[in-house]
Amino acid sequence: MTELARRSFLAGAAALAVAVPGRSSGAAAPRVVIAGAGFTGATCAEYLRKYAPGIAVTRVDRNPPHVACPGSNEVLVGLKRIQDLRRDVSAMARGRGLTFLRGEIAAIDPARRSIRLSNGQTVAGDALMVAPGIGFRWGAVQGYNQTTESTLPHAWIAGPQTEALRSSTPDPTRQPDRHPHHS
Repeated sequence: MTELARRSFLAGAAALAVAVPGRSSGAAAPRVVIAGAGFTGATCAEYLRKYAPGIAVTRVDRNPPHVACPGSNEVLVGLKRIQDLRRDVSAMARGRGLTFLRGEIAAIDPARRSIRLSNGQTVAGDALMVAPGIGFRWGAVQGYNQTTESTLPHAWIAGPQTEALRSSTPDPTRQPDRHPHHS
């Protein structure tokens, strides 16, 4: 997507969030709830703040330390550590005038523009964006399941799986032993 197209899209999204039907001009600032705090949720929140700074933005996610999948290949070959990919989305939100709420999303109600968390709390806004990120669909590969993932790590989602795969990958910087010991 070109920069101009991205700006047009996000400016349109901001305008849509502001022009929610049933809002009076004297009403409180529009509220946008973003379900997900990964790349998509973060990008949307940033551009909403940039192009519509009067909008109150709340991001909801179960994991305040987000581990970025881009860059995980560098972890696999030993150029980075998994800690280098971690971002504290809670602190990032505070530093940008956003609200971050940690919680497991149990249900989404598009008609009410709300989400219900596993603890029973409901978060609603004038607009709702769903940015769930990626996941792994168990059963899609015959014979591969949650039991076999420990011996065949997938690392589809960066984090513990990336570290498991890294520990099973030979270090490319290590020189081969030229004089193997024989018993």
